Amino acid sequence: DELSLLGSLAEISDEVYDIIRIENNIPVQGIDFDNGMFLETGLYDAISFTKGCYLGQEIIARVHYKGKPARKLVRILYERLPEGDNVKINGQIVGKITSKCISKKYNKYLAFAIIKDYENNIDEGEILKFSA
Repeated sequence: DELSLLGSLAEISDEVYDIIRIENNIPVQGIDFDNGMFLETGLYDAISFTKGCYLGQEIIARVHYKGKPARKLVRILYERLPEGDNVKINGQIVGKITSKCISKKYNKYLAFAIIKDYENNIDEGEILKFSA
């Protein structure tokens, strides 16, 4: 039964949990994003653009179809983490790292950050596109 299966699972450390969630593009509200616009998370599969009548539906649809969020949560690969966890583009701070780990999958540092100018190249890093 399902309860006996749960009892056989080993507890993992917070460090291992962070590696699993960051490598698999699973941000945590309150850590990686707050109460800002949900479109900033980039988790578009969690939003319905066709169903009407839910709180915030009009503004989400308007920004999605006619504009873009001012900031966006991205995952960035780094050889070395930037000083002060500040994400920079052309030497200008555009955001801050919210979560980070040493990724065994990519053999580099992997970090979540909410940044502006997310369509440009990151200084000393590479925005990682998520593929399911």
